[in-house]
Amino acid sequence: MRYMITYRSALAFLLVLVFSSSCEQLSELSEADLPEFVDQLVVNADLDNTNNVSLEVSTTTWAYEAGTPEVIGDVTLVFTQEGIEIPLTLNSGRFSSPVKPKSGEVFTVAVFKDNYRTISANCRIPEQVLNKTSGYVSGGGTDLQGRVGDEVFIEFDDPSGEDFYEIKFFYYSELANEFILFDFEVDDLTLRSPNTLKLNNGGFLFSDELFDGSRKRFSAIATAALTSANSDIKYLVQLKKVSKDYWKYWRTLQQFRDQQEGNGSGPFGNAVILHSNVSGGLGVMMSSYVESDTIR
Repeated sequence: MRYMITYRSALAFLLVLVFSSSCEQLSELSEADLPEFVDQLVVNADLDNTNNVSLEVSTTTWAYEAGTPEVIGDVTLVFTQEGIEIPLTLNSGRFSSPVKPKSGEVFTVAVFKDNYRTISANCRIPEQVLNKTSGYVSGGGTDLQGRVGDEVFIEFDDPSGEDFYEIKFFYYSELANEFILFDFEVDDLTLRSPNTLKLNNGGFLFSDELFDGSRKRFSAIATAALTSANSDIKYLVQLKKVSKDYWKYWRTLQQFRDQQEGNGSGPFGNAVILHSNVSGGLGVMMSSYVESDTIR
């Protein structure tokens, strides 16, 4: 016991000494020692099969100022769908087209502006999920409060190889006339994996590392009283098959948010760099294939 007290005291003294000496060695850098700031173009796009094509272009200058990114329109933008150039229209700061992406299609973008480095990016819309079924089992489990609840489920075939998904469970409120996310006990090994993220939007973002190449079933227990009086629609399950860039971007963004909220901060916290797949600049061009199953 005496040894343990002495060891801890010595360790505490050593840590104090290290931090004290580190502070003593800090010195201010002059402006001449700092790297020169070079403004870059930024392009952001989140393409899926349910929305028309839309892209946003800005520059990195905003990152050094207060406020949100200032979008710009005075650029030349070349956008292609399966190698064929598609014209885009600038409206309310976004470049858009009535084109709605389809599974398997490849899109590219290149942005040109005087005095800026040309940037480019590409993405592929993920394939449709195979052999998908969904539904609910009345009284199929117990909810978070231990009451009888409905088991809302979805199952599908996962192809061999590396794949990524996002899933959300909703109940339908006839009073509010909208679908509302509900919380449920997470007991699935994939959803409980350290590599799975619970996003701020209520979804779970995960890979197929635990069920690669096999059939997978996800379920959530919803309190039966939420929809017991509904005349028709009861639940909705949204499943997204997402690109690897989508996976990487949202993972790093959530990690950044966690740092900001103090969940990963402190003297030993790591800096978080948002994922980008843009060549010559910053931003991300990501994609997903969205399937929303309404359950009656």
